[in-house]
Amino acid sequence: MQPNAKTPKLLLAGLILAGLSLAYMITATAPAHRAASDLPPLSAVAPNTQLAQVSGSSCTAGDLTCGLVGWWKLDDGSGTTAADSSGNGNTGTLVNGPTWTTGKIGGALRFDGMNYVSTPNTVTVPASFTFSMWFKSIGAILGSGTVIGWSYRGFTFFYSNPHKISFSVDGSYYDGAIATVNVDDGQWHMITGTYSSGGTPQLFIDGSLNKISTQTQFNSSNDRFMIGSDNGTGFGYGGVPATLDDVRVYNRALSAAEVQSLYQEATAGGTTLPPTTYSLTVTNGGNGTVTSSPAGISCGSTCSVSGITGGTNYTLTAAPNTNFTASWSGCTSSSGNTCTITVNGNTTVTATFSQQTQTSVPAISNIYISQIGSGSGSSCVDALPVSWFNNSVNWGTGQNQIGPGDTVHLCGIISSPLIVEGDGALGRPIVIYFENGARISMPACPVSGCLVLDKRNYVTVDGGGVGVIESTANGTDFPSHIAALGISADNSGWIEIKGLTVQNMYVHSSPSDVEISPPGAECVRFIYGSHDISIHDDVLHDAAWCLNGGSTGNVNYEIYNNDIYNVDHGFGMGLAQDSGVATGISFYHNHVHDAANWDTTTDVFHHDAFHIWAFCADAYSYCPTTYISGIRIYDNLIDGDWGSCCVTGLLYFERNIHDADIFNNILDGSKTTNLPYGAIAEGGGTGFNIYNNTIIGSGLSTQMSPLVYLRGTGNFENDIVSSADQLVAVVDDAYSGQSSVWDFSHDIWANGGQNAFNWKSGNCQFLPFSQFTAWQTCSQDSDSLPVANADLSNLFAPIFGSPAIGAGINLTSTGVSGLGSDYAGSIRPSTGPWDVGAYQYAGNSAPNPPISVTSPTSTSVSLPSSGGSIPTMPVSSGGGGGGSVGSFTPEVSQAPVSSIGGGGTPIMAGTSTKACMSLSTIPASALSLTIGTHGQAVINLQTFLVITGYLQRQYITGYFGPLTKAALTSYQSAHPTSTCNLQPVTASGSQIPNFTRSLKLGMIGNDVKNLQIFLNQHNFTVSQSGAGSSGHETSYFGPATFRALIRFQNAYAAQILAPYGLSQGTGFFGPSSIKEANSLI
Repeated sequence: MQPNAKTPKLLLAGLILAGLSLAYMITATAPAHRAASDLPPLSAVAPNTQLAQVSGSSCTAGDLTCGLVGWWKLDDGSGTTAADSSGNGNTGTLVNGPTWTTGKIGGALRFDGMNYVSTPNTVTVPASFTFSMWFKSIGAILGSGTVIGWSYRGFTFFYSNPHKISFSVDGSYYDGAIATVNVDDGQWHMITGTYSSGGTPQLFIDGSLNKISTQTQFNSSNDRFMIGSDNGTGFGYGGVPATLDDVRVYNRALSAAEVQSLYQEATAGGTTLPPTTYSLTVTNGGNGTVTSSPAGISCGSTCSVSGITGGTNYTLTAAPNTNFTASWSGCTSSSGNTCTITVNGNTTVTATFSQQTQTSVPAISNIYISQIGSGSGSSCVDALPVSWFNNSVNWGTGQNQIGPGDTVHLCGIISSPLIVEGDGALGRPIVIYFENGARISMPACPVSGCLVLDKRNYVTVDGGGVGVIESTANGTDFPSHIAALGISADNSGWIEIKGLTVQNMYVHSSPSDVEISPPGAECVRFIYGSHDISIHDDVLHDAAWCLNGGSTGNVNYEIYNNDIYNVDHGFGMGLAQDSGVATGISFYHNHVHDAANWDTTTDVFHHDAFHIWAFCADAYSYCPTTYISGIRIYDNLIDGDWGSCCVTGLLYFERNIHDADIFNNILDGSKTTNLPYGAIAEGGGTGFNIYNNTIIGSGLSTQMSPLVYLRGTGNFENDIVSSADQLVAVVDDAYSGQSSVWDFSHDIWANGGQNAFNWKSGNCQFLPFSQFTAWQTCSQDSDSLPVANADLSNLFAPIFGSPAIGAGINLTSTGVSGLGSDYAGSIRPSTGPWDVGAYQYAGNSAPNPPISVTSPTSTSVSLPSSGGSIPTMPVSSGGGGGGSVGSFTPEVSQAPVSSIGGGGTPIMAGTSTKACMSLSTIPASALSLTIGTHGQAVINLQTFLVITGYLQRQYITGYFGPLTKAALTSYQSAHPTSTCNLQPVTASGSQIPNFTRSLKLGMIGNDVKNLQIFLNQHNFTVSQSGAGSSGHETSYFGPATFRALIRFQNAYAAQILAPYGLSQGTGFFGPSSIKEANSLI
């Protein structure tokens, strides 16, 4: 793939801190006698009342107004328009509120990355031109965004590398002229780009030539010229936070001498603001003092200083009185009690002193926070406010501070961002815990994040299975259209996020909606040096890039047991630099599905469940020292509708990716019209092991592109590849120049078309399925089988008589950890042949009918509901589920099933508000189902819901997803019962009541706590100390409970495991485990 505007880039998020009550106000006021009209003219050559010349054919030497087609001085000072001084009438319109401020030359506009100035479509640029502007960053620039230009279709300045600005003429930022110096230092810089027809772009920094590009292609454009951001073009990548001044567009290429003259004019004494003095006044409410450097401010009540020269930098330090804390707002930058400000215009800075009775904060490890709490923090009803949490004074290792080992409990609805201000420690993380009903909820999470963990270490975010972080009004059909961010963990380490729902960062619902630019609108972002990140047991949906990572070194990303859907990317990570290595990515046990809602008519976005890439900074040259390695992707289900226009590959490995183990995955593309680069797209790396996967296409007439697309080197063994016109393509890697070498062995190739096999070049290309022997000759694939039908169940497991049974090679000797078990956890034999595909054949179960993979057809489902109708949703009917699903008998339940809460998480048993199911009809196996569960128990429940009219037959899929959840909830509402039989909480060491509910990893409830007590009492210790240990049992079924339960099951294997033919504990607390536990109580 050649990188272009659709290649992923990293967007910038800005952090905004809000202050509280006013105690100090520091106001800088211009002298009254000085009017705005006193500002000097822009050019020393022409008076500021003269309209600029517009002809570029003949210019007087030294006339730097000649050839201007757009000149926005940004000296307006107020209003919602920016005047064009070129004489062409290209007046700009301010959008989303950029703010007027002082600039390098008179006035300027300050942008936050989302607001911008839009000009008329009449601003066009010929084949030779110049861009110029004065630029001052607001903080370090680490992401990407347009500063001025026409988005990716035209001429822009774009941050394609951290801290670097680039100039492009063909719409490809990566091969533009990328600056060799950083300009995000908070100082003014003149940035100029010139281009002569037939030449190459040249980038000037502060009047001097800095970089010449290799671009030769020129793309003309007559779109609206944008200043500050390209959000308004419909094809944008956002902007960057910066102040801009004196923006110019010429219809000619200025010479190097003219660029230098333009710079000298602005920096010469006669053209910049003459020294101006200001007065600075401090008023005080009596709760602290302020001092300054340079000296001049030192008072405890009211004081002022005059004669401050414009542009002077002041550092102000607040010293709060006892039991008060200090904070700042309006500063250029602030940290703790210190404020840094440049006195250069009408500016207001506020020092806030807030009373804080430190002794009221509990000197214990649990602190409770609510939005506007006014208590001591000892409980939810006595909570401290969010403002206390966000104050850095309250973080540290002191007795009354949040520090290592502490747990912060969130209570109720939090409606403003939470900013973690301190670090935990090894073995003693700071825990952010969501109490029942807690959620961080805003109309749109800010671009900086609803929960900010940036530059923090050893922090755990525990949703407890009920916590939610959400935007409620951001997306296509909502008033807000910003790149909302759920959790920001940039430059952080040892972060764990579990048991949480992050939802609706951007609800995209129309192909014409291109308001935001991926990766913007993310569930969790962890880039810029983040490492040791664990994200598990979460529900994550409706975002552009759901999980966005990116760092070098041993990153240690572990992402597992998550349900991810309605996303443009499930997980994305990339390196774009001339040298850098990232290692250690594990992605397993996830369900990633459905991206069709991110389709666009212009194919702006490309959808992938998992996408990583590594290439040079210019994205074209081969950089062997830039790569990602040490990747493990296994036991994932990737399915659903991935759209018809924009998907690239379900698993997409771009450029230098090495040493990846990919196994036991079900990649179901049966509902997706064509995967351009395949269900697996390997783009040129080495050391790939692709073992025992089941890969399904959408049929011979729709899956025309290769279902498996391979470059580089690796092993492709024991895989099922079915239902595509082109099953596999192997091509040499033009990027690195290496010849692709793949070892195919013991695969099942099923239901291929006229172009089923494509091997490199010559007579081996585009071979029909009937010429499998020619494929074997070309690829040396001597042990694989071509079959008309792989004979798989609707879960893609082999049924009786399937050619996949016993046709695989035993891969025990490969030493790939985890490969010894299949997708469902069944143990593969240590000797003898294996079955091909993700599943081992389960010979003792009733066979399901073979799957019939055909071109999907659109239909809709409408589910009955006692409390109102469920919206009709577009779905696909092809790909299985037809015919009988095996025997099913409704079972009598032993106890009430968990109802499903918002975001697909189980509501804990034992709460007084829980709605119970009818005890005589719901299958007992449904008692433990949660979002992400798959298997026969789900089929039983779905069949029951079909029989009772709450689900359509084609949705008997074996996967418990949002659709099944909605149908189940509707049934519950229509069939309540007055008998709930809830289990009471039991103290450690007390008599435990009999267990009645099946339990599994991720569930919550009093019976989970009772299970932990039982395990601890019977020496199957959940934890030696802390949460889960004796006397400290919790209501959350986490990994420690899971492991302890397995030890219990193994100890009583004859009673628990043998009846099912199992030899190893499963960690599922089901009927046999319940029976044995009850006998021991």
